[in-house]
Amino acid sequence: MTRRLLFYALIVISVLVLPAAGHELGAPHVEGEGGPQDPSQAEAFYREACDGGYVGGCFSLGVMYENGIGVPQDAEQALAFYRKACDGGDGQGCFTLGARYAQGHGVPQDAEQALAFYRKACDANFALGCAAPGARYAEGHGVPQDDVQAVAFYQKACDGGHGRACFNLGARYAKGHGVPQDDRQAIALFRKACDGGDAGGCFTLGARYAEGRGVPPDDGQAVVLFRKACDGGNVQGCSTLGGMYAEGRGVPADDKQAVDLYRKACDADFALGCVTLGTRYMEGRGVQSDAGQAVTLFRKACDGGEPLGCSNLGGMYAEGRGVQADVGQAVAFYRKACDGGYVGGCSNLGVMYENGIGVTPDVGQAVALFRKACDGGHVRGCVNLGGMYENGIGVSPNIEQAVALFRKACGSGDGQGCNNLGVMYSKGKGVRQDNAEALKLYRKACDLETKKGCDNFEQLKSRRR
Repeated sequence: MTRRLLFYALIVISVLVLPAAGHELGAPHVEGEGGPQDPSQAEAFYREACDGGYVGGCFSLGVMYENGIGVPQDAEQALAFYRKACDGGDGQGCFTLGARYAQGHGVPQDAEQALAFYRKACDANFALGCAAPGARYAEGHGVPQDDVQAVAFYQKACDGGHGRACFNLGARYAKGHGVPQDDRQAIALFRKACDGGDAGGCFTLGARYAEGRGVPPDDGQAVVLFRKACDGGNVQGCSTLGGMYAEGRGVPADDKQAVDLYRKACDADFALGCVTLGTRYMEGRGVQSDAGQAVTLFRKACDGGEPLGCSNLGGMYAEGRGVQADVGQAVAFYRKACDGGYVGGCSNLGVMYENGIGVTPDVGQAVALFRKACDGGHVRGCVNLGGMYENGIGVSPNIEQAVALFRKACGSGDGQGCNNLGVMYSKGKGVRQDNAEALKLYRKACDLETKKGCDNFEQLKSRRR
């Protein structure tokens, strides 16, 4: 009796184990581990596993037919095996079907079917299957936009170890989208994302430490995280780490290391990295000064959609640095920068309209562009607009408004704004005449490296002796 029970037990064990073993035997033949690569032998093992009820074998067969590995490429067969895997509870098979329906790859595009398969994958605890509907609900892609549903799916995906889902969930807690705003929870999720291999989580957490947002400021920790982000393929992390080396924050200042990191970011088509690298070539910091190379880098950034690169390229054409001077090209690039959302480009374009450089003079257009720049946070635009109000160019004269704009610019660290405000105090224009206040403002302008501020400070000081 005991021998018979043992015999039946072995049969049960073989039914449970052998299909999975067949799948494990197949993998080395595909990858060529421990011997020559033999995809046809792998296909036989996977088929035996699939026929024996191990759905992982069915999924692997689907991959082989989809890519023509050891079998003729056959999209319909691949789909059939993915479906068999999914029907047997394989989350990866369900997810792959969902992706097929989402993209219309081998099947009619069908957002509803895609979502159904993603849900099934998620129910099978395949984390990517939870992350996919989370993204769809977050963006309203093929489903009504629903922050609450997005959060629920991201949470399940994050709990299942999907780093990007943890990052997306953290971003929602940071902004209060679908959940109460909670910086502490956001930071915990960014940390979990980073620990789970999501480079964006490392970068965002590093930025928090660099800025002291929700965590105590810690440049050393920021450097560690930016480096991890960079090593993980987040090129913004490389560029930002370059900035830490440039400024000596959390690491000893090292211009060469900064340049290497900016170059790495630029080579990976991070346009802002190209802008920063171009500025280095223009200034000769960490590299030999080369205006031609700066032009090339600004152009690459501009072509890559970075409006700051367009504005800088416009400046090179305006000044004839590294390229033949061409005010028409300067105007075109300033306009592209302004239209692309960089308000500094609007201010530069306004100067061209005010002075009729490369365009027909139009002070009304200049005022509009200076205002757009100032409202967008570009303080030199505020200085320029203040000058228009002070002198009644393109607007009715308004000294009080000029003072307010110079004050705004100075308060934001613009040396020209401080100098102009000092002039107003020195002359008693729009404010009570006050030489002591004027001296303070000229000194601040000088400290901000505005030569006119230094000159005015010395002149006023000598007159008061």
